[in-house]
Amino acid sequence: MKKWVVFIFILCSVHIVFAETLAISVGESYNPGEEVVFTINLYDDSRTILYEQVQYEIVDFYTERAAEGTTTSGVQTRFTLPDNAIRGYWAVIVRYNGDEHKQLFNVMELEKVEITLEGEVLVVKNVGNVPYRKSIQILIGDYEETALVPLGIGESKEIK
Repeated sequence: MKKWVVFIFILCSVHIVFAETLAISVGESYNPGEEVVFTINLYDDSRTILYEQVQYEIVDFYTERAAEGTTTSGVQTRFTLPDNAIRGYWAVIVRYNGDEHKQLFNVMELEKVEITLEGEVLVVKNVGNVPYRKSIQILIGDYEETALVPLGIGESKEIK
């Protein structure tokens, strides 16, 4: 009686996947104080999204770093702009395996002052991201006056 020994070979194929494309999805423009929502997508050569960790950086108009972190490709990431964010083009910059991709978004102009009364002193502070060049109307009881209060960004003035 003959006995047969059967060997079954299972071939395993190894797939090496390379990231082909980095893409950033972000809105076109935002106001200071708003939340910027962006998604970083990393695709392989067949345009399938890869859920990998990627590093990002957000820089302002002067390329000063406003934020940095790590997120997962394909997941929405959020960043709140400062109330006095510099107007102009900002960028989300992504780095992955030595590659870098940048996507611009615009921070809009915000002309805004904060007015407080400290004792008998009226304090007017520019909390916007552009110089303030408007008049303010001051009403105290029956007293009314209009004052031109030009203020640079972050500047404040006191009125007695």
